Amino acid sequence: MTSTEKITEPSTKITAITPTHGNSGNRSALVHGIYSSEIVLSFESAEDFEQLHSDLKEEWSPRGRQEEETVLALARWNWIKYRLMRAQRMSFRKDPFVADLEKSGAKTWSEVENFVEQKATKEIDIMSEMKNTLKGLQDVSESASSLMRATVATANHADSVEIFRQVQGLEDMFCKFNNLGYEKVREKIPSTGRNLPNPIVDQAYHPEYLEKLIRLEASVDTRIDKLLQRLVSLKEYKRLARESTKTIAPPEKGSTIET
Repeated sequence: MTSTEKITEPSTKITAITPTHGNSGNRSALVHGIYSSEIVLSFESAEDFEQLHSDLKEEWSPRGRQEEETVLALARWNWIKYRLMRAQRMSFRKDPFVADLEKSGAKTWSEVENFVEQKATKEIDIMSEMKNTLKGLQDVSESASSLMRATVATANHADSVEIFRQVQGLEDMFCKFNNLGYEKVREKIPSTGRNLPNPIVDQAYHPEYLEKLIRLEASVDTRIDKLLQRLVSLKEYKRLARESTKTIAPPEKGSTIET
Protein backbone atom coordinates (compact mmCIF):
# COMPACT_ATOMS: atom_id res chain seq x y z
CA MET A 1 0.00 0.00 0.00
CA THR A 2 1.49 3.38 -1.04
CA SER A 3 1.37 6.55 1.03
CA THR A 4 -1.04 8.14 -1.45
CA GLU A 5 -3.71 5.46 -1.01
CA LYS A 6 -6.59 6.17 1.38
CA ILE A 7 -8.35 3.68 3.57
CA THR A 8 -12.13 3.83 3.24
CA GLU A 9 -13.86 3.31 6.56
CA PRO A 10 -17.31 1.71 6.66
CA SER A 11 -20.06 4.32 6.91
CA THR A 12 -21.87 4.52 10.25
CA LYS A 13 -24.36 7.19 9.15
CA ILE A 14 -28.00 6.31 9.93
CA THR A 15 -30.45 7.14 7.17
CA ALA A 16 -33.88 8.27 8.29
CA ILE A 17 -36.66 6.02 7.08
CA THR A 18 -39.90 7.72 6.11
CA PRO A 19 -42.94 5.69 7.14
CA THR A 20 -45.29 4.68 4.37
CA HIS A 21 -49.03 5.08 4.68
CA GLY A 22 -51.91 3.78 2.63
CA ASN A 23 -53.56 7.20 2.54
CA SER A 24 -52.68 9.05 -0.66
CA GLY A 25 -53.10 12.45 1.01
CA ASN A 26 -50.49 14.61 2.69
CA ARG A 27 -47.61 12.51 4.08
CA SER A 28 -46.38 15.24 6.45
CA ALA A 29 -46.92 14.48 10.12
CA LEU A 30 -49.69 16.43 11.81
CA VAL A 31 -47.70 16.53 15.04
CA HIS A 32 -44.62 14.55 16.06
CA GLY A 33 -45.10 11.51 13.86
CA ILE A 34 -48.90 11.29 13.97
CA TYR A 35 -50.36 11.10 10.45
CA SER A 36 -53.89 11.85 9.32
CA SER A 37 -54.12 8.31 7.90
CA GLU A 38 -53.86 7.02 11.47
CA ILE A 39 -56.97 8.95 12.51
CA VAL A 40 -59.09 9.09 9.35
CA LEU A 41 -60.79 5.96 8.02
CA SER A 42 -59.89 4.76 4.53
CA PHE A 43 -63.19 5.99 3.04
CA GLU A 44 -63.01 9.40 4.74
CA SER A 45 -61.24 12.50 3.46
CA ALA A 46 -57.76 13.00 4.91
CA GLU A 47 -57.69 16.45 3.31
CA ASP A 48 -60.83 17.50 5.22
CA PHE A 49 -59.32 16.37 8.51
CA GLU A 50 -56.04 18.14 7.80
CA GLN A 51 -57.98 21.30 6.99
CA LEU A 52 -59.86 20.98 10.30
CA HIS A 53 -56.58 20.55 12.16
CA SER A 54 -55.05 23.50 10.32
CA ASP A 55 -58.03 25.73 11.18
CA LEU A 56 -57.81 24.81 14.86
CA LYS A 57 -54.06 25.48 14.91
CA GLU A 58 -54.66 28.89 13.35
CA GLU A 59 -57.39 29.63 15.92
CA TRP A 60 -55.45 28.52 19.02
CA SER A 61 -51.83 29.12 17.93
CA PRO A 62 -50.36 26.21 19.90
CA ARG A 63 -46.81 26.63 21.26
CA GLY A 64 -44.90 23.64 22.49
CA ARG A 65 -45.44 19.90 22.43
CA GLN A 66 -48.33 19.69 24.89
CA GLU A 67 -50.37 22.42 23.20
CA GLU A 68 -49.78 20.79 19.81
CA GLU A 69 -50.97 17.45 21.19
CA THR A 70 -54.06 19.07 22.72
CA VAL A 71 -55.03 20.79 19.47
CA LEU A 72 -54.61 17.50 17.61
CA ALA A 73 -56.86 15.74 20.14
CA LEU A 74 -59.36 18.59 19.72
CA ALA A 75 -59.39 18.03 15.95
CA ARG A 76 -59.81 14.28 16.46
CA TRP A 77 -62.85 14.62 18.72
CA ASN A 78 -64.47 17.15 16.42
CA TRP A 79 -63.93 14.64 13.61
CA ILE A 80 -65.58 11.90 15.70
CA LYS A 81 -68.55 14.22 16.21
CA TYR A 82 -68.87 14.67 12.43
CA ARG A 83 -68.59 10.89 12.04
CA LEU A 84 -71.47 10.43 14.48
CA MET A 85 -73.61 12.80 12.41
CA ARG A 86 -72.77 10.90 9.21
CA ALA A 87 -73.50 7.54 10.88
CA GLN A 88 -76.93 8.79 11.93
CA ARG A 89 -77.74 9.79 8.37
CA MET A 90 -76.43 6.52 6.94
CA SER A 91 -78.57 4.47 9.35
CA PHE A 92 -81.68 6.06 7.82
CA ARG A 93 -80.57 6.19 4.20
CA LYS A 94 -79.97 2.42 4.06
CA ASP A 95 -83.70 1.89 4.64
CA PRO A 96 -85.50 1.41 1.27
CA PHE A 97 -88.45 3.55 2.37
CA VAL A 98 -86.21 6.54 3.19
CA ALA A 99 -84.35 6.07 -0.11
CA ASP A 100 -87.67 6.23 -1.99
CA LEU A 101 -88.73 9.23 0.10
CA GLU A 102 -85.56 11.13 -0.85
CA LYS A 103 -86.04 10.26 -4.51
CA SER A 104 -89.58 11.62 -4.35
CA GLY A 105 -88.20 15.05 -3.48
CA ALA A 106 -90.57 15.53 -0.52
CA LYS A 107 -89.49 18.59 1.48
CA THR A 108 -92.51 19.49 3.60
CA TRP A 109 -94.54 17.48 6.11
CA SER A 110 -97.58 17.52 3.83
CA GLU A 111 -95.48 16.08 0.98
CA VAL A 112 -94.12 13.40 3.32
CA GLU A 113 -97.66 12.50 4.45
CA ASN A 114 -98.83 12.26 0.82
CA PHE A 115 -95.89 10.01 -0.01
CA VAL A 116 -96.60 7.74 2.96
CA GLU A 117 -100.27 7.56 1.95
CA GLN A 118 -99.42 6.62 -1.65
CA LYS A 119 -96.87 4.06 -0.47
CA ALA A 120 -99.37 2.49 1.92
CA THR A 121 -102.07 2.38 -0.78
CA LYS A 122 -99.71 0.64 -3.18
CA GLU A 123 -98.69 -1.90 -0.55
CA ILE A 124 -102.31 -2.59 0.36
CA ASP A 125 -103.10 -3.15 -3.34
CA ILE A 126 -100.25 -5.64 -3.52
CA MET A 127 -101.54 -7.41 -0.44
CA SER A 128 -105.02 -7.54 -1.94
CA GLU A 129 -103.61 -9.08 -5.10
CA MET A 130 -101.81 -11.67 -3.01
CA LYS A 131 -105.03 -12.56 -1.22
CA ASN A 132 -106.89 -12.91 -4.54
CA THR A 133 -104.13 -15.13 -5.86
CA LEU A 134 -104.37 -17.34 -2.79
CA LYS A 135 -108.14 -17.57 -3.19
CA GLY A 136 -107.79 -18.54 -6.87
CA LEU A 137 -105.15 -21.09 -5.95
CA GLN A 138 -107.47 -22.63 -3.41
CA ASP A 139 -110.42 -22.76 -5.83
CA VAL A 140 -108.39 -24.46 -8.56
CA SER A 141 -106.99 -26.96 -6.08
CA GLU A 142 -110.45 -27.87 -4.81
CA SER A 143 -111.78 -28.22 -8.37
CA ALA A 144 -108.90 -30.47 -9.39
CA SER A 145 -109.39 -32.62 -6.31
CA SER A 146 -113.12 -33.04 -7.05
CA LEU A 147 -112.44 -34.11 -10.63
CA MET A 148 -109.78 -36.57 -9.54
CA ARG A 149 -112.23 -38.22 -7.12
CA ALA A 150 -114.91 -38.39 -9.82
CA THR A 151 -112.50 -39.86 -12.38
CA VAL A 152 -111.71 -42.79 -10.18
CA ALA A 153 -115.34 -43.90 -10.56
CA THR A 154 -115.90 -43.10 -14.27
CA ALA A 155 -112.40 -43.48 -15.80
CA ASN A 156 -113.45 -41.11 -18.61
CA HIS A 157 -110.66 -39.89 -20.91
CA ALA A 158 -112.25 -36.45 -21.32
CA ASP A 159 -112.32 -36.12 -17.58
CA SER A 160 -108.64 -37.01 -17.43
CA VAL A 161 -107.89 -34.21 -19.90
CA GLU A 162 -109.90 -31.80 -17.77
CA ILE A 163 -108.00 -32.88 -14.68
CA PHE A 164 -104.75 -32.20 -16.51
CA ARG A 165 -106.02 -28.75 -17.49
CA GLN A 166 -107.03 -27.98 -13.91
CA VAL A 167 -103.72 -29.17 -12.54
CA GLN A 168 -101.90 -27.06 -15.15
CA GLY A 169 -103.94 -24.08 -14.04
CA LEU A 170 -102.99 -24.84 -10.48
CA GLU A 171 -99.32 -24.77 -11.44
CA ASP A 172 -99.74 -21.48 -13.29
CA MET A 173 -101.44 -19.91 -10.30
CA PHE A 174 -98.66 -21.11 -8.04
CA CYS A 175 -96.03 -19.58 -10.36
CA LYS A 176 -97.89 -16.28 -10.32
CA PHE A 177 -98.07 -16.40 -6.56
CA ASN A 178 -94.38 -17.23 -6.28
CA ASN A 179 -93.29 -14.46 -8.65
CA LEU A 180 -95.12 -11.85 -6.63
CA GLY A 181 -92.90 -12.79 -3.72
CA TYR A 182 -95.47 -12.95 -1.00
CA GLU A 183 -93.03 -13.31 1.86
CA LYS A 184 -90.87 -10.43 0.69
CA VAL A 185 -93.84 -8.13 0.22
CA ARG A 186 -95.27 -9.03 3.60
CA GLU A 187 -92.01 -8.05 5.29
CA LYS A 188 -92.02 -4.68 3.55
CA ILE A 189 -95.57 -3.72 4.52
CA PRO A 190 -95.53 -1.61 7.71
CA SER A 191 -97.42 -3.08 10.63
CA THR A 192 -98.37 0.35 12.01
CA GLY A 193 -101.41 0.80 9.74
CA ARG A 194 -102.24 2.71 6.62
CA ASN A 195 -102.38 6.25 7.98
CA LEU A 196 -99.42 5.99 10.35
CA PRO A 197 -95.84 6.91 9.39
CA ASN A 198 -93.28 4.33 8.39
CA PRO A 199 -91.43 2.88 11.44
CA ILE A 200 -88.03 4.23 10.29
CA VAL A 201 -89.49 7.73 9.92
CA ASP A 202 -91.22 7.46 13.28
CA GLN A 203 -87.94 6.37 14.86
CA ALA A 204 -86.22 9.62 13.87
CA TYR A 205 -88.57 11.52 16.19
CA HIS A 206 -88.99 8.90 18.88
CA PRO A 207 -87.96 10.21 22.37
CA GLU A 208 -85.91 7.09 23.20
CA TYR A 209 -83.92 7.32 19.96
CA LEU A 210 -83.35 11.06 20.40
CA GLU A 211 -82.26 10.53 24.00
CA LYS A 212 -79.56 8.03 22.93
CA LEU A 213 -78.36 10.39 20.22
CA ILE A 214 -78.24 13.33 22.63
CA ARG A 215 -76.24 11.27 25.14
CA LEU A 216 -73.66 10.35 22.50
CA GLU A 217 -73.28 13.93 21.33
CA ALA A 218 -73.08 15.17 24.93
CA SER A 219 -70.32 12.64 25.65
CA VAL A 220 -68.29 13.90 22.69
CA ASP A 221 -68.94 17.55 23.61
CA THR A 222 -67.72 16.82 27.16
CA ARG A 223 -64.43 15.54 25.77
CA ILE A 224 -64.09 18.62 23.59
CA ASP A 225 -64.84 20.93 26.54
CA LYS A 226 -62.16 19.23 28.66
CA LEU A 227 -59.61 19.63 25.89
CA LEU A 228 -60.46 23.32 25.56
CA GLN A 229 -60.08 23.75 29.32
CA ARG A 230 -56.71 22.01 29.18
CA LEU A 231 -55.56 24.21 26.32
CA VAL A 232 -56.62 27.42 28.09
CA SER A 233 -54.97 26.23 31.31
CA LEU A 234 -51.70 25.52 29.52
CA LYS A 235 -51.64 28.95 27.93
CA GLU A 236 -52.56 30.66 31.20
CA TYR A 237 -49.90 28.74 33.10
CA LYS A 238 -47.25 29.76 30.59
CA ARG A 239 -48.41 33.38 30.70
CA LEU A 240 -48.18 33.48 34.50
CA ALA A 241 -44.75 31.86 34.37
CA ARG A 242 -43.50 34.52 31.94
CA GLU A 243 -44.89 37.37 34.04
CA SER A 244 -43.38 35.99 37.23
CA THR A 245 -39.92 35.92 35.65
CA LYS A 246 -40.31 39.54 34.53
CA THR A 247 -41.30 40.81 38.01
CA ILE A 248 -38.22 39.30 39.67
CA ALA A 249 -35.53 41.93 38.96
CA PRO A 250 -31.95 40.65 38.80
CA PRO A 251 -29.61 41.99 41.54
CA GLU A 252 -27.60 45.07 40.63
CA LYS A 253 -23.97 44.64 39.82
CA GLY A 254 -21.76 45.06 42.86
CA SER A 255 -24.66 44.92 45.33
CA THR A 256 -24.48 42.59 48.29
CA ILE A 257 -27.26 40.41 49.64
CA GLU A 258 -27.80 40.75 53.37
CA THR A 259 -28.14 37.54 55.31
